[in-house]
Amino acid sequence: MKRKKEIYEKDFGYELLHRFTALCVKLFYRKVECEGQENIPGDGAVIFAPNHCNAMMDPMAILNTYRGRVVFVARADIFGGVMTKIFEFLKMMPINRRRDGIRNMVKAEETIEKSIEVLNNDVPFCILAEGTHRTMHSLLPIGKGIARIAAGFCEKHPGRKVYIVPVGLEYGDYFRPGSTLSVRYGSPVDVSALLGDSEGGTQLAKMNEIRSLTGEGIKKEIIYLPDDDRYEPSWELVKVASGKVPGCKPALRGEVGRKSALKLVAFREENPEGADALLDEGRDFARARKKAGISLHSLSSRLSALSVVLRSLLAIVLLPVVAVCAVAAAIPLLLAEFLCHFKFKDRAFHNSARFLIMELIWPLCFIIGAVVLLICNLPLGIACALVLWPAPYVVYRYVERVRRLVSSWKLLSHKELCNAYDNLYEKLQ
Repeated sequence: MKRKKEIYEKDFGYELLHRFTALCVKLFYRKVECEGQENIPGDGAVIFAPNHCNAMMDPMAILNTYRGRVVFVARADIFGGVMTKIFEFLKMMPINRRRDGIRNMVKAEETIEKSIEVLNNDVPFCILAEGTHRTMHSLLPIGKGIARIAAGFCEKHPGRKVYIVPVGLEYGDYFRPGSTLSVRYGSPVDVSALLGDSEGGTQLAKMNEIRSLTGEGIKKEIIYLPDDDRYEPSWELVKVASGKVPGCKPALRGEVGRKSALKLVAFREENPEGADALLDEGRDFARARKKAGISLHSLSSRLSALSVVLRSLLAIVLLPVVAVCAVAAAIPLLLAEFLCHFKFKDRAFHNSARFLIMELIWPLCFIIGAVVLLICNLPLGIACALVLWPAPYVVYRYVERVRRLVSSWKLLSHKELCNAYDNLYEKLQ
């Protein structure tokens, strides 16, 4: 009888899918940048701990920037039946949370044991340590699971090192395809050294310190803002402050955003009254901007009337090409938008649905269409295969460009909004 492969073992099918997924991520986002890969230790077991802000796109970001095998955990309630086999192939394990009930806590212990086994076989383990996703630039308390896995590994394998690597994920937009993605691997937390320190306090204190250091490490790699009643105007001000950095430079944009967020948090602590006045101004500006239907991108990269006209003409010229792409990819595009608008109430899952449809359904549609065309007309089939492969991604990029053009047209008649933006920008420098 053939032995069942362990989740951490090498699998040729998975290796192919991993590379294909990385390619799809690059197509789905306009620009992907990664920093800090040199921070990933090579002398011990590694646990990746990214912030969890964009549903399934967060593990996709890790798969795109780390070339080796990675085992993930996901909510246990999505496993069952054929999905269990699929998730196992994707190297995903179920994890039960305390909210799932006492009966499931035994299964949670089994997951921890399996995670330790994965780490002992030199395969990194990735856990979204907040436990749930939120499309916000803040951080929920770090769960106990990551500390228990790291501490359990140290206890079972006292001669080996284990590190937690905080990972910061920043998206240009959580909800629209064709945006940008920035991934930052932070300085590792040496759990072995921390637990081996005999003067470091009780075991519980050390476990809490692991969670604290992990959380602080993630905060350093993201644009972090406190989650309070002033979060929305705070985020508006940070976007204004970093808006003049081109969107094609997500890493630099993230760096400016992190500095702006730190300055704003410090200002709120030092001068609460002045900060409240600034935040009120940011809130009023955001309301006026959204009411007018104008994006911050249009305000930061302000176009002249001539540029808007020329870009609009180019969009018209390209429309027939985009129409052909839309027809070619109609099935996956319509399916993705149907799921987004009628099945997933949580908008954080919209990009995940679009991405998975384009990765799994579009290749099947493309292959079937290409085979039919090859049979009917060999040259036409080859030409279509070369030209139409990125069809759905072309449609998404075009729609985003048109949305920005519409915003730029509206801005031409809102000079007072331009002045408000410039005033805010100057105050934030």
